[in-house]
Amino acid sequence: MNEGPSAEREFLTRVDSLANGCMGVPYREFERILREGDASISVASLHRVLNLACDQFGSWQAEWLFSPAHSPNTVAKTEMQGWEILWRRIFDTLVENVPSTKDPLEREQNLKLLQHSLQRGVEYNETRPCRKIAVTILSQVSFAVNKIGLHSLAKHLYEWCLYPKGTVARP
Repeated sequence: MNEGPSAEREFLTRVDSLANGCMGVPYREFERILREGDASISVASLHRVLNLACDQFGSWQAEWLFSPAHSPNTVAKTEMQGWEILWRRIFDTLVENVPSTKDPLEREQNLKLLQHSLQRGVEYNETRPCRKIAVTILSQVSFAVNKIGLHSLAKHLYEWCLYPKGTVARP
């Protein structure tokens, strides 16, 4: 990619058109665009690319974690791992350029990742009113348990609330 704002715009257009608002983009396509691009893009643009990678990583992660334990979605696992590697490289590059953003950026990205699993959990619970009520109560309990320092129990409760039994995340 050439130097300058028009080259950066072209790169971002290619990145945006790859996903085009869709989840489930193969990481190799994104990786190819990154390889063809130049490392000299602005921090704001790098953050935009990081967010796209995070969305794809989160989408594939949710697909993997919600897949049946008896027949896991291995394509989703492979894609999730590929996107995680790309996401981590972009994250590290961004933090290298602006070290003070590490903690807030990490928090933001973790929330983006979790958003996809939360959405899948909500969709799963929509047709299960009893589970929906139990999940609401137990997730609040998990937050309270976490605040008093029982982090392991809180994590276990939250995972029970989020992932259905029989999935990769909760076999």
